[in-house]
Amino acid sequence: MSSSSVEEIIGGIDNGGGIPQEDENDRSELAGGSGATDALWLENLTLTINIFGIVGLSKIIFISIMWWFYYLAGTRVTSYYWWTWFSSLIAIYVGWGPVSVAYILLLTDTSFAQTLFFYFSLWSIIGPMVGYFIPLVILVLAYNERQDTGLTYSSEVHFWLGWSMAVIITVLTIIFEFAFLPGIRVWYEIK
Repeated sequence: MSSSSVEEIIGGIDNGGGIPQEDENDRSELAGGSGATDALWLENLTLTINIFGIVGLSKIIFISIMWWFYYLAGTRVTSYYWWTWFSSLIAIYVGWGPVSVAYILLLTDTSFAQTLFFYFSLWSIIGPMVGYFIPLVILVLAYNERQDTGLTYSSEVHFWLGWSMAVIITVLTIIFEFAFLPGIRVWYEIK
């Protein structure tokens, strides 16, 4: 198969349907140029960045308050339930901590801060795609264990409702990431 046949399959070089032909100075056309936001559901890219950054900061603040103040750095919980909250803390800190730091650094308005925010935003998907499921599995293990696991609930229905709500939050966070990451990519390419 020759290279020209591959170019024809993916839309060609010169017919406007495939590989962009741009010089190194104009990266905005790689993201679609002036019409880049037409395919995004939220066309205001500054608002996209602010929403994503504020959500990251909110997650960090919430889990920090829960772990460090409510559970007193984990001293108020034991056994499996301790591991549930600790793994939640690690999942959110690893996924959203760098995004929060980079979002604060965006106030400096440097290209380094923009690059950090872009790459850390891409990295943040690891939180809900991998990390959020670890506490959910630990909760089920605690539920199935017949000894004291530190987990308390008033009825089986309440446990499964809470667990289902955590699964729904995880799925909604994944959807949130997939909704905002294309806008962040366009924002970074246009900058």
